[in-house]
Amino acid sequence: MKISVHLSPKEVAFIDRYVATQGEPSRSAVVRRALVRFREEELQRAYSELWANWDEEENTIWDVTLADGLEEEPDGAW
Repeated sequence: MKISVHLSPKEVAFIDRYVATQGEPSRSAVVRRALVRFREEELQRAYSELWANWDEEENTIWDVTLADGLEEEPDGAW
């Protein structure tokens, strides 16, 4: 899909320098790469928030899986 984005001359210059120095094939590739990084940061932030709010008491709901028939091998492998 093609969209139009308005950028400042400084932002365009940055993208052009990035294309020239980092081997990206196009301006679009740089923007896509930036969006991937942005999504990764958002996901990392969400996981960090979930982990910070983890309730140890809720952890006990997983205790039912302890008797699922799997046993740890002596060397620690499953």
